[in-house]
Amino acid sequence: MKTIGIILGSGINLKSYDKYVYDLKHIKSKGIHKKSIKELIIENKKLIVFQGRTHLYESNNFEEIFYNVNYAKNNNVELLIITNAAGALNPNFKESDLMLMTSHINFMGKLIRDWGYFPYYNSELVNKIYNSAVNQSLKIRKGVYCALTGPCYETKAEIKFLQKIGIDSVGMSTIPEIYLCSRYGIKTLGISIITNVIKELSTELINHDNVVKSALRSSSKLEKLLEIILRVYDS
Repeated sequence: MKTIGIILGSGINLKSYDKYVYDLKHIKSKGIHKKSIKELIIENKKLIVFQGRTHLYESNNFEEIFYNVNYAKNNNVELLIITNAAGALNPNFKESDLMLMTSHINFMGKLIRDWGYFPYYNSELVNKIYNSAVNQSLKIRKGVYCALTGPCYETKAEIKFLQKIGIDSVGMSTIPEIYLCSRYGIKTLGISIITNVIKELSTELINHDNVVKSALRSSSKLEKLLEIILRVYDS
């Protein structure tokens, strides 16, 4: 039986999957992000659901930051789906859109180390999932994600710069996990849940509570996409 993992970003939940859960572990949490691990069987696959993560801005302890990935490795996860709540810089995107990550730009300075080079994104897998979603009338995007350390949101000057260099979505996570998975040989799939559209001249208030509420509204779309991923994934 194949084992697939999914890390859920801020506010994202998979409530309809709770009926399949056979094991639930509550992880000691600190700060605003609650953490747990659920294990279930669905679509003839074992699914490990990581609710929450430790962000780089929350801790200098890489053991905490990489907890989910190391758990995935120790439990034979073949594919780790890594989600994030992100702001959209692409003006064609809308709130609640889902974006499959095709590449990234890393502005998390603390991650500079001898990681080596790994093929972070499998274009064949991304395209297969994208085409399956489109065929089932699930609107989905593809694009480049940018990771900033946070926890503050982007200034007008940063928005202008990120748009100029071709960023489609921006957030404060995911890249550390992508890097370590690649080193371990775990396949990855990155998904941005668009919680707001970022505009240079916008006066809209963006805070963590608003992001969480917006992400929660997108959870049903993510559940549909996850069903597609579970069906089409072949290691």
